[in-house]
Amino acid sequence: MPLDMQEGMKRRTALQMFVRWTFGLAFAGLGSRTAFNAEAGQAPRREKLRTMLNSVKHWGCQYQNVHLPEIEDSDLDMVVLDMTLDGTPGRLATPAELARLKRKPNGNRRIVLAYLSVGEAADYRPYWRQDWRMRPPDWLGPENPNWQHAFPVRFWAAQWEAILLGRPDAMLDRILAADFDGVFLDRIDVFAEWLGERPTAPQDMVALVGRIADYAHARNQDFIIMGQNAEQLLINEAYRAALDGVSKESLLFGLRGEGVENTPEQIAWSMPLLNAAVAAALPVFAIEYLSDPNQIAAARQRLFQLGFIPFFGHRLLDRLPT
Repeated sequence: MPLDMQEGMKRRTALQMFVRWTFGLAFAGLGSRTAFNAEAGQAPRREKLRTMLNSVKHWGCQYQNVHLPEIEDSDLDMVVLDMTLDGTPGRLATPAELARLKRKPNGNRRIVLAYLSVGEAADYRPYWRQDWRMRPPDWLGPENPNWQHAFPVRFWAAQWEAILLGRPDAMLDRILAADFDGVFLDRIDVFAEWLGERPTAPQDMVALVGRIADYAHARNQDFIIMGQNAEQLLINEAYRAALDGVSKESLLFGLRGEGVENTPEQIAWSMPLLNAAVAAALPVFAIEYLSDPNQIAAARQRLFQLGFIPFFGHRLLDRLPT
């Protein structure tokens, strides 16, 4: 889900409080994933997938108003879609549809990722029960005031993980069965909102992302794991090891208002963390919500200089990138 301006500022405040001890994560053995790191075949796999991701020049996300033939005919090298593909409630993507989406008009391969929120539940998802609004389960938080129909979750709860993976009707299992190329994990950064209640929230999130990666790779070793935002976790080796790529929203614009350039201090806060991904050879994809051609041109040049792969989109992600 794209960040709106108010929500982005709220999260930044929580994360600034977190900075004073976040760098200790890199040395704390947080979220150890010995089994994942011990797999002898990981190096060739990671090299293969990162080569694929580094070849992406034109990409984007679209979660609403999707017209599949339009995407099939586009020159997108990578696209992130909802698991229903066209947003129809209860409808699931089919392997045949994905097979068509994975080929560009020139015959080259297109990467197709499925959006998966690991930190918020939504009342339009197939797992949602109507009585949860009146009698919410213990793991379900209050509705996000800045994004209707979304509810931050106590993501460390076993009940939430069961919704994400481990059974045929779980979200990740459905994504794997449909034959998506990977997942685009959103709301990883929700851990910062639970720090007051759950001091181990960063460790819990690293562990959850690690279990998602392990579970998916046991079924498809070429399955891509992309993590969005939460860049402060990138200083942790176990977290980086779980990922094949990183996405960052609003690095250059948007934290102080739509189309407003971020301050040097705001940008500088993220850069050492994103550079940890670069140093680990993780491709970094950048999303900026801009419409002004001059701003887009300036941001594109800056992001290219940083070695990031840009996408300029509408904040609702309801139209095909051009």
